[in-house]
Formats: sequence, structure tokens, C-alpha cells
Amino acid sequence: MKRYGKILSAIAALGLALALAVVGLKFLDPGGESLTPARILIHDREGLFDDTTRHWIRHYHDHLLKAHDIDYRILIVSHASDINMLAAKQFTEMEVGSLSKTGRGFLLVLDPAANQARLEV
Repeated sequence: MKRYGKILSAIAALGLALALAVVGLKFLDPGGESLTPARILIHDREGLFDDTTRHWIRHYHDHLLKAHDIDYRILIVSHASDINMLAAKQFTEMEVGSLSKTGRGFLLVLDPAANQARLEV
């Protein structure tokens, strides 16, 4: 199980790095998080991220939002029948981009059980 955690952390970092490379970003300071449904940054249905990892991801999410107006979210699922369809559906349902003034957003969907990842833009 620890192997999956390391793999998922690497995939999450790769997804974040890809998102950052697309827009050429550097990291700064974060802000806080409210608990409104549109503000769920990490939906970890499998419990793979520990508190330290969640905190780290929130730091970068807040910087992306404040400095570059990009709403970045992560969804972790298990055994998605079609990760592409799920990502598109969840992008809408999670209101990804709603925190951005210009509607820009990324949703990283990870399915460790199927060894799949999808970045929805």
C-alpha cells in the first residue's frame, strides 16, 4: 500500500508540474480554505494523502489561484470504469474554475487501483 502512496504522490506532483509548465509558474505563499462545495481542493476518496501532503497541495493551489488565477483540484477514486468521462463529469460537478476570475481550472483525477491518471483542463 505504501508503494501506491508513493506512486500517487509522484503522479500528483507530475500533474501539478505539468499544469505549472503549461503556464510557466513559480511558487509563492498560500492562503486559507473555506468548506463550501466549490472550494473542495482535494477529494481523496481512497485516503491516500496524509495531512502533510494535503497542506503542501493547498499551498500550491492557493498560489496558483492568487498569482495566476488558476483553480487546481485533485480527485482520487478507485476503479473508475472510464476515467475520461469521470473527469469531464466531475470537472463540471466540482465547479472547477469557479474560484478563478476568468474560469481557468485543472482537475487531476487519480485512480491508483487502475494505475490511471487524467488531467482535465
